Amino acid sequence: MGRMGAIGMAEQVSDSSVTLEAALHWHLTSNHFPPHPSFMIPVALRAIRKAQKGEWHKGIRLPGTVRFKGIRMPLVGDLIEALHLEDFI
Repeated sequence: MGRMGAIGMAEQVSDSSVTLEAALHWHLTSNHFPPHPSFMIPVALRAIRKAQKGEWHKGIRLPGTVRFKGIRMPLVGDLIEALHLEDFI
């Protein structure tokens, strides 16, 4: 599990065995302890897409009343790091 699991899932996304959404669902809900709620999957997708465009310092609005370190719109780079999304970029 952990990093090796994320690398394996990212490889499956690369060879089209698994969708990015499915890989992120597994990664966020099964590869973290405690698990992240599934409503964070769209946030992770947006963070990955912005990171791929080099928009590391853009903010991403979190759903509902969710805050990251007290912030409503954390930076892409902070979300990538906190959710361990590096291997999916």
